[in-house]
Amino acid sequence: MEEADLKLGDLIEDRVTGIKGVATAKTTFLNGCIQVEITPKLDKDEKPSPEKAFGISIDIQQLKRVGNGLNSPAKKIKKKKTGGPTRVLPRRAY
Repeated sequence: MEEADLKLGDLIEDRVTGIKGVATAKTTFLNGCIQVEITPKLDKDEKPSPEKAFGISIDIQQLKRVGNGLNSPAKKIKKKKTGGPTRVLPRRAY
């Protein structure tokens, strides 16, 4: 994977270990090494553990992009009117 192909929030997989997760951080070192932090997703019934709560930093060369992850297009949400009162505050004059 090249640096230009990766966006934070993408779903990525490590080719060596098979760990899948969301790209949450990208670190570029002075020597040119680029590492990406993968944060694995928790299952519904799974409780957070230190291994799953913190990400794992892996070199960008051994990663492949699997999906959009958090970068998927947003769905339009229809706003509901709650019927409650609205409060209009006057602007402050400084």
